[in-house]
Amino acid sequence: TRDEEDVFAAQDLDMPGGVESIARAIADNGVIAGSYRDSANVRHAFAWNGSMSDLDSTLSGTSGEGVNLFGQVVGYQELAAGATRALLWQNKRTINLNDLLPLGSGWQLMAAKDINDYGVIVGEGQYDGATRAFVLTPDTDGDGLPDPFEFLIIDIDSADDINTIGDVLPGDDFDEDGVCNGDEYAAGTYPADPRSDLGVTVVAKYPTVALGGIQS
Repeated sequence: TRDEEDVFAAQDLDMPGGVESIARAIADNGVIAGSYRDSANVRHAFAWNGSMSDLDSTLSGTSGEGVNLFGQVVGYQELAAGATRALLWQNKRTINLNDLLPLGSGWQLMAAKDINDYGVIVGEGQYDGATRAFVLTPDTDGDGLPDPFEFLIIDIDSADDINTIGDVLPGDDFDEDGVCNGDEYAAGTYPADPRSDLGVTVVAKYPTVALGGIQS
């Protein structure tokens, strides 16, 4: 048997010229997100995919907290007086997640902590003055059905007639139970089981915000 100390090989993930680095998340394909401090002791978010890259060198006080298979990284930036804001990095762009919220939502998103491969983002924010967990659900085609709901139908379509989220329409009735996809989503019922109808009550539902066009 191999000695326990021989099982792992550590690799230094440090930005050239940096004085400190912390890895905070890893995707299934090995992409890593985290933060490093430069020679001026300023913290920056990074992504590692065989080599280190600063996600936005124009911003200071940033940290990458979560990453998915598509290289989307989420995290936050420290602002003045201890305030923070939640950020998304994708396609060499930095997006303030607060800018994607509907007007009057009541939310102030402070830090994004993780993102899954469907683009769903979770984190910490302020809702009507109270600290609350949040989940942001992307709606890339803007039809009112979140992407994960549409991917669910795509994944179980045995006829293979539904291939993209644009093929899943709110007015269609995938399981032919007399309740359209849009009403199934609104009621929290299962869109692929005709026995799951509007008689099922969703006891509790956490606040979600549909975001358009944030997936790469």
